[in-house]
Amino acid sequence: MKSLPILSIAIAALTLVLTGCDAMKGKATAENAVIAFHDSLDKGDFESLYTAADPDLRAAASEKDFLALLGAIHRKLGKVKASNETNFSINSYNLDTKITLQYNTTFDGGDGTETFIYRMKGDQVALVGYNINSLAMLTK
Repeated sequence: MKSLPILSIAIAALTLVLTGCDAMKGKATAENAVIAFHDSLDKGDFESLYTAADPDLRAAASEKDFLALLGAIHRKLGKVKASNETNFSINSYNLDTKITLQYNTTFDGGDGTETFIYRMKGDQVALVGYNINSLAMLTK
């Protein structure tokens, strides 16, 4: 009978290790998605970002509003010059894993702090939330 609790603990530990590995792969995938986001932003290709976004983002923001936000960022701040990750977190609950990445980003027209939230879907990620705090954007 003692082998059953040990087997349960071993299975739980293995599950945690495998989930952790997947989450770290998800972080790398999310980091690549941020690079692609900035590339699309620089090109003015906002529609593809909205189309590829998680259904929760599309439910929270209409396409018109999302495109207007990205258009304002692009118009007021310009192209991305540099972007440095400053913080990240990975949260899993009921098999739903979200990766939050925060960046200090320098644009042609000023600086901003960007927060990206991605949901893991298999080995891919989808944008579920985006926020930018930029004094330069507000004052232009």
